[in-house]
Amino acid sequence: MKIRKYENKFQERQKKISKNINCLNNIRGIDIQKISLNKNEEYTLQSEEGLVIIYTNDGEISCNKKLMTKHSFFITNVIKPIGIKSIKSNTNIVIIKIPEYKGEIDSDNLPLLIYEEDKTEVIDSQKTPKTISTIWLDKNIVPGLIVGGVRSQGENIVPTHKHPQIEQIFIPFPNNQAKIVIDENKYNFNEIVHIPLGSNHGVLSYEDGAIDYIWIDFIMEDI
Repeated sequence: MKIRKYENKFQERQKKISKNINCLNNIRGIDIQKISLNKNEEYTLQSEEGLVIIYTNDGEISCNKKLMTKHSFFITNVIKPIGIKSIKSNTNIVIIKIPEYKGEIDSDNLPLLIYEEDKTEVIDSQKTPKTISTIWLDKNIVPGLIVGGVRSQGENIVPTHKHPQIEQIFIPFPNNQAKIVIDENKYNFNEIVHIPLGSNHGVLSYEDGAIDYIWIDFIMEDI
């Protein structure tokens, strides 16, 4: 399978867009921030209304005294401050806050911890046979949120498609060596990327590359 190399005919437009695709706070009503912690460093997430999602991209942390290993999620409603402490150095975390979250979650399910080994492999007919698709958080567990992953080695493509009702962010793993295409413009994919509502997007890698990332769906009408 040969992947056509996109020629950018809109260089000025790409410069403008490229400033925005890695902007973490483009989604209305959702606050996203990245934090780096040194070994034994502590961070307190102050009490606010709504829902909070904490993701460890690498390293290990203690979150309200619960262990979070690399590539794990901690989801809860914010009632009191959340204490976070890095166990290993150079720990990078992503904090997503939805202050006006309107979904109803069974309190018995919170806090919800999701580890990488909890993911489920699924078949996605829209992707190539060599693509490994996974679901980390299925729909209806936390209304308005779905988390999944995509992985493959070598030359491959996630065909361009769009989601009229969904805002997305993609978080690359260290092994990710892919490009992302948004509305016919191609970008490096080495940081968290916002996929705007309704945009046509896909991912591609070449022979010496790899696709390896997780995606988070925000179904706006439910959150």
